[in-house]
Amino acid sequence: MNIHEESTDGFLILCLEGRLDANSAKTFEKKILAVIDGGETRFVLDLSRLDYVSSAGLRVFFLAS
Repeated sequence: MNIHEESTDGFLILCLEGRLDANSAKTFEKKILAVIDGGETRFVLDLSRLDYVSSAGLRVFFLAS
């Protein structure tokens, strides 16, 4: 999985590409928690390029909410 980051109109956009599964969930978890811990309150997750999301990936979404 690749994570591309861009900023637009005051929002941080994280674009996820590939597979969000047990192998990549930890990388995504570290990234999203770093964004939140860094004080970012306005961010968007663009999931349009994800091919697959496992339960491990869904867990990270719940953790971040």
